[in-house]
Amino acid sequence: MGKLTKADKVFITIAVLFAVWGAYFVYTKGYGPLNSLKKNKVYSTAVVTGETYILKGLKFYIYRYEVDNNAYEGNARLYSNMVMLKGDSVRIVYDKVHPDFSMSVKDYFSCDYLKIVGFN
Repeated sequence: MGKLTKADKVFITIAVLFAVWGAYFVYTKGYGPLNSLKKNKVYSTAVVTGETYILKGLKFYIYRYEVDNNAYEGNARLYSNMVMLKGDSVRIVYDKVHPDFSMSVKDYFSCDYLKIVGFN
């Protein structure tokens, strides 16, 4: 094996930085918040806003909830057999340490959440 050229070293450095960034992204956007939620979960009720959107071919609805007089917004999967109208109540679970992170109880107990955020 010969010496590495300057271009090879630059490429390797960029590849390593990209891998570290990717691992950090996966942890902070998926596993980190989920682990915190698992340790610090609080069950509550939220109100459906009536707004929906589609992401990766899946339909979602938006809900609002309050923690310590602060308003937060979350979203949950709208499964094909569900109808969520504006003003409906939905059971959620939120992180008491980071109350801006929440999900519906149905999503929390399913494996679909990891698929939605791209870890399938």
